Amino acid sequence: MSYSDATLDLSGVDVACLSGQNGAGKSALLDAITWSLWECARASSDEMIRLTEKEMWVDIVFTHEGQRYRVRRSRQKGSSKSGTKGTSKGTLELQVFSSETQVLAAVGAGGATADAGTSQIGGASDGEGSWRTLTSGSMRETQKTICDLLRMDFDTFVNSAYLRQGRADEFTTRLPSERKQVLSEILGLSYFDRLQAKAKDSARTLKAKADYLENALSTQTETETRFEETKLALAELRVEFEVSSERTQQTANLLEQLTKDWQQISLAEQRIESSTSQLADLNSDIEKLAAQKLDLERRLGEIDVLLKQSPEIESAAKRFQTLKLEAEELDRKALSMQELTAQKLDLQTQLAKIRSRIEYELGGAQANLAETQKRLQKLTADLQDTEKIENSYSHYKELVKQETEMTKCQETFTKLTIRVNELQSIIAESRIRLEADLGQKELSAQDLEKLLLSKDLLTNQKILLEEETSQLEKLETEFDLVQEKGLQMKSALETTEQSIEQLKRNQKENLEKVSELHAHADSSICPLCSAPIVDRAAVVTRYLQQNEAMDAQISELKDQCMRFEIERATLRKQYAELRKTLDGRKRLDIQIGQYNEKLGAIERAENQILQLKNEVAATRVRLEKLDYAQLEKESLISLKAEIHKLEFDPLVYSNLQSQLRMQRHIESRYQQLQRDKAEVQRLQNELPLYEEKVANLTNQISSESYGDEIRDQLRSLHEKLNGLGYDRNVHDALKHQISELLPNSELFRDLQRALTDRPALEQSEKSCRDMLESKQTLVVSLEGDLMKLKVQVENAPTLKLELNAKSTELAANQLEREQLGKKVAVLESTLDRLNKDLGELVAQKKLLEDCKKEIDDFLFLAEAFGKKGIQAVIIENAIPEIETESNRILSRLTENKMHVGLITQNKTKSGGITETLELVIADEMGTRNYELFSGGEAFKVNFAVRVALSRLLARRSGARLETLIIDEGFGSQDEVSRDRLVKAIRAVQTDFARILVITHMADIKEMFPNQIAVTKVDGHSQLQLVY
Repeated sequence: MSYSDATLDLSGVDVACLSGQNGAGKSALLDAITWSLWECARASSDEMIRLTEKEMWVDIVFTHEGQRYRVRRSRQKGSSKSGTKGTSKGTLELQVFSSETQVLAAVGAGGATADAGTSQIGGASDGEGSWRTLTSGSMRETQKTICDLLRMDFDTFVNSAYLRQGRADEFTTRLPSERKQVLSEILGLSYFDRLQAKAKDSARTLKAKADYLENALSTQTETETRFEETKLALAELRVEFEVSSERTQQTANLLEQLTKDWQQISLAEQRIESSTSQLADLNSDIEKLAAQKLDLERRLGEIDVLLKQSPEIESAAKRFQTLKLEAEELDRKALSMQELTAQKLDLQTQLAKIRSRIEYELGGAQANLAETQKRLQKLTADLQDTEKIENSYSHYKELVKQETEMTKCQETFTKLTIRVNELQSIIAESRIRLEADLGQKELSAQDLEKLLLSKDLLTNQKILLEEETSQLEKLETEFDLVQEKGLQMKSALETTEQSIEQLKRNQKENLEKVSELHAHADSSICPLCSAPIVDRAAVVTRYLQQNEAMDAQISELKDQCMRFEIERATLRKQYAELRKTLDGRKRLDIQIGQYNEKLGAIERAENQILQLKNEVAATRVRLEKLDYAQLEKESLISLKAEIHKLEFDPLVYSNLQSQLRMQRHIESRYQQLQRDKAEVQRLQNELPLYEEKVANLTNQISSESYGDEIRDQLRSLHEKLNGLGYDRNVHDALKHQISELLPNSELFRDLQRALTDRPALEQSEKSCRDMLESKQTLVVSLEGDLMKLKVQVENAPTLKLELNAKSTELAANQLEREQLGKKVAVLESTLDRLNKDLGELVAQKKLLEDCKKEIDDFLFLAEAFGKKGIQAVIIENAIPEIETESNRILSRLTENKMHVGLITQNKTKSGGITETLELVIADEMGTRNYELFSGGEAFKVNFAVRVALSRLLARRSGARLETLIIDEGFGSQDEVSRDRLVKAIRAVQTDFARILVITHMADIKEMFPNQIAVTKVDGHSQLQLVY
């Protein structure tokens, strides 16, 4: 996008010419419109972004059907961390303006405002009200909302309302089927396609439902038979189930008594096992208690020995404590001595740092003093030329004062001169416009006079054509009847063939069922419905009889198809004969339309020619008398007088500026002189201060008069160290004595623990002895109980065998009863299902009848909504309107020498009719293909057809887009043809709210009242609306 920041407001502009040099950005402005609305343009979205930018956006405001909308689309280039191309991102917003008053904008039914990549097109201020968002959850949904709102997509837009640069033949060069599709979109026929699809879907759904119902109803007799058979089998099975239940209960009662006896024996066995385990635990506990008793007696003996040595142990412990206290006092003195020594070293370091800092300051002060003295000597030498510089500066200021006064006059002189040039240009443009208007009117008058000469000949030719058309209309009625009968016959034949196929499918299903029954001949359950089967042969016979009946139906339907084919062939022959006769109808309609258009043009020419001649005469008089731009001429005289009064001489002003440029260095020399004087004064003030500082620092170093406080602290530390009284040798000897007495200290702690533990050990020894005696008594009792329990479990093997036998018998009985119960449940479920099926079959029969009626209704609607139904009628009604409008415009462009026609049906090689939309072009030489016409002639046809489509689009209520855009195309026309194109555009401007014409030709843009000038400066396109 060549625009970096531009805004265009087209409010109040009906017809405008977008002009500028090639490559200035005219088509890019239209790309901004189509890209914002459909994200479609001549390039991709990423390629639309300027090379130096990372983002673009377009904001377009338009009024549609009385409501104002705003669309904003943006695009941001993506990039990855490695610098390669990343995924681009975009946004799309749709808003509607909520206000009582709607403002007409520039594109759409009333115009539009758009910001293109930072550029805007058309629009108006928001006024009172607010924007309400219509943006959906995704860009795709929002885009669909915009297309639904405008009722067209980009393809329809460029094939009708927008003649793109180099693509004016977008519609005419398409395939007939594609042209018809574009016309369908313009007429809004896609709505009927959606209705047809819905009708077909509904019919298809109902057809599947009907097939299902028919298949279900075919099993009604079989279901009734199965219901009676299942009911009888269920009664017999219930009797067997009651007998099995009684037998199972008797076996269960006997097994319960045997189980109780076995539980008593199991309980005795558990007690034997428990007693044996308990007896083993008691013997183990007795052994542990005996060992614990011996250990306690040993520990009490050791305590008695230690108590006998207690006097010697206590004396050694007291000596150890005395020495330990003396050692702790010496430890504290040693720590104090270390701290004082560290403080002394720190103070000595601080004193050395202070001396180093003073010496550093002294060096800096001496250097500053020397530099100041040197700088002062240099500045004194530079001030020798002071008087000469001041005199030169005074002369320079006088020249500046003169230049300021003349600059004021020069500004006024320049403004007046520019205005004089503008007025001269306006006067020249007024004369050129008047001459161009005169030329156009003279050409128009000549065209009208030529047109009036052919009136009588055209009237006679039209009468002959209308008589021939009347005869063909009678044959068309017969042709429609034959065509309708043919379609009915085709539908009947297709229905019959479908019935035959359905019967064949039913036969195949019956044979598959018979095969399935034969494959499961040994089973009593039906493989088709999972129910008991009584008479398999009867079921097979019924399926085979149904197939024989269907064979007879198929034979009858085939005979019916043969009769339909014979009757259809007769109708085809009759249809082909009528079609051959009616082939000339389209040619007659085209010729009648052409003659009607020519006669209409002649009538309009008779009304316009007199008025046009009067306007030509009046314009010539104005040119001869120079009656134009009077106000500008008077203003020009006044401006020239003001310039004379200024008495401003550009040459004198130029010389003065040259002198100032040559002497401009004097001002800088004068300013430097002032700075040097101020610097000398400053240095003279600072010199004594530097000298005093050097003397003070030198005195401090020589007398060591620094750090007095630190020196006092050092003297105090020496006194504390001398008064501490610490001796390292005494301290080491004391530590040696303490290490020798350390074992006696351990014996003292053992003695203290023995005195504390002795009562508890004596009590534990007594408790251990009592517990050992108790457990020995319990062992004797458990051995007697164990002998009694062993006698009780001697009959366990016999009882176990009897219990297992009864358990097996009960399991068999329960299995038999369970199987019978499942069979009863299956038959009950089957009986309920069959009973429900019989009830549903009655309802399904009524539902099938209703379903078939709805199928017929939906099939009728699908045919009516299709291409050959309502859509064909609408297209046939619109074709004459397009032809008439195209020929009306084309007659103006070619002096009635070219005409176009649209053919919607063609005969195929087989004699049938096919739907199409072919373009027929005729001139004085006859009908020719589109490709055989020159570029200028082809553009005239393209222009006429596209404008006709645009007018159709503007008039249809389905798509109210009242805008026509023509991008270039004038270059292929000669001067006369270009004038006619402009006249044609003016003639249709009342049908559109806005017409935009894009061209780079200067003579074309002068023919339009409003112009949008596009220029490119430093690679950036700029816009200017000129009224």
